[in-house]
Amino acid sequence: MKLIRKTSLIILWSIIGELSPLLVLAQTPKPIDSVNLGERSWIAQKTTETTSTPSSSQTPENHQPNKPSTPADNTTTVNECWQPNETLPQPQPVAQIEESSPPQTVKENSDSSAASQEIDSQQSAEEEAKQSQEKEKPVSFIPKPTSEEIALYQQLAQADRYYRCGQSTVAEKLYREAKKPFEAEIKYQRELIPQAIYDPQYLQPGGAVYWRLYQEALKEKRLQSKIIAPLKLLTEQHPEFIPAHLEYAKILKEYGQKEQAQEVLENAITLYPNEAPLVKAKVEADMAAKKWLDASLTARRFALFNPDNYLAAEFLQLANENLQRYKNDLRSKLTLGAVGNAVLGGIGYAFFGNIGGPISAIETVTLLIQGEKAIGESSAKHFQKRLTLIEDEEVLSYVREIGKKLAAVAGRNEFNYEFYVVMDDNLNAFALPGGKVFINAGAILKTNSEAELAGLMAHELSHAVLSHSFQIMTGGNLLANATQFVPYLGSSAGDLITLNYSRDMEREADIFGTRLLAASGYAADGVRNLMVVLEKEDDPSPPAWLSTHPDTSDRVKYVEKMLVQERLNRYAYEGVERHWKIRNRVGELLDKYRQEKEEKEGKKSKKPPETTPKTQQIIQQQQENRPI
Repeated sequence: MKLIRKTSLIILWSIIGELSPLLVLAQTPKPIDSVNLGERSWIAQKTTETTSTPSSSQTPENHQPNKPSTPADNTTTVNECWQPNETLPQPQPVAQIEESSPPQTVKENSDSSAASQEIDSQQSAEEEAKQSQEKEKPVSFIPKPTSEEIALYQQLAQADRYYRCGQSTVAEKLYREAKKPFEAEIKYQRELIPQAIYDPQYLQPGGAVYWRLYQEALKEKRLQSKIIAPLKLLTEQHPEFIPAHLEYAKILKEYGQKEQAQEVLENAITLYPNEAPLVKAKVEADMAAKKWLDASLTARRFALFNPDNYLAAEFLQLANENLQRYKNDLRSKLTLGAVGNAVLGGIGYAFFGNIGGPISAIETVTLLIQGEKAIGESSAKHFQKRLTLIEDEEVLSYVREIGKKLAAVAGRNEFNYEFYVVMDDNLNAFALPGGKVFINAGAILKTNSEAELAGLMAHELSHAVLSHSFQIMTGGNLLANATQFVPYLGSSAGDLITLNYSRDMEREADIFGTRLLAASGYAADGVRNLMVVLEKEDDPSPPAWLSTHPDTSDRVKYVEKMLVQERLNRYAYEGVERHWKIRNRVGELLDKYRQEKEEKEGKKSKKPPETTPKTQQIIQQQQENRPI
């Protein structure tokens, strides 16, 4: 009987042991299909409680939070959006000291001991040879992340999945945990520019006094100084009162001080670029001075930066009309011989790099008159021939998808946007007129997320959208400005192009690029984060992209200030998983390209050296075994 009971207990115990994994699975919530991110926080359990349906999109373009759906839809969609894009990156290899086991006392004869020593010496020799070969090998371009970078990757990847699933509130909490606030964020909030006002009753007491003194002086027709002085003080001490700027510019113009009036409007627009009355006054002043291109750019800038403003369409029409006036004026100047054929030929050579010599004056005139689109297409074809471009479809699709999202909100629908990746490991990028953007492979390698790469592309795209390169080429001295645009083609693509944009142009590209980034659904601090990372690198020679963009620390500060002032969302989509996969792919392509290049150069170097009378004598003496 005892034997039967014992046998029954054993059988029962074995059955329970087999069923225990099933019981655990039945009690455990359905796991998230993702890389191993360690212990889940309370947020991971919240996915079963939410009533919103996550979007199946893998990008921020189709992000639709809080959309009602059926439970069946929730099951399939959650599985799709929670699925990790890629595998977890591996950390850099760290030298580890292997713990040796206690020595075992084995009796060996002298012959076996000698054989063992010989084997050990052979192994050590092989290891030394292997180490020397590894030292000679060039370092791979494939990134090797540190443990800190992997930890940040895990946090952002988890937040990205919540964002893709439509749970933006939960995602924002995780983004905030991973991304610390700016050190000067509180300071910038205190230094916010006062909101623009138009009604004098909202002026502070001191400002109200200046406005009253101006009106009294104007009514009594007092001296010029008595009229101008109150307005000058009012615009300086209370710049938020927009009518003061308008009146100040008007009075200066009436007194024949047109340049000073222009300066007043420019200063006012710098502080309040989105105030339509100021912008319209500036456009009218440019038109009065027949500065057609400036008038067009000012009007277009307002329309692009303020697409929801009820006057956006009117400003866009002004931009197009003044651009046409500029083209007509340019056509008359060129065809009437104001600029000689030699100058035109120089422009063609400097800009298009025609190896066979300058292009004809007629061709140059035609391109300039046709505008940005024609210039961009012509110059892009030239660069495609001169540069080694990456043709990998996976990499190109990734870059073009980002570019397409940015171009969709850029506001220049007349452009045919194209995006190319140059086979070069330097961090560099440039944009040609008409929306042709070239980025180096190094820009992908040295960015940590899709948002950072999108920030770099948005900055360069902004130069094209705001017509900066076209403005440089066609404004003022045509030859001088054209040579600024493409001064040289260096030995490497990293030194390809240096666009001598003005400080104001760089600032505009930073601001507009950041707004493009936010409007596309990416984290708005992409450019800012990229500049911070590069600024921290202890490199005496900065990357090419930064070397042409001076005062990086100042730019970081005003971008941070803009993020705070305009309340742009820096806790949106980062996109780390797919980006890290593409980074590795780009590293592989660069490794392969370098290897093929070295092999090609090696074959060239194996040619027999040229013999001189001296070398012939040495060879002959060696063959005869005679002393040299």
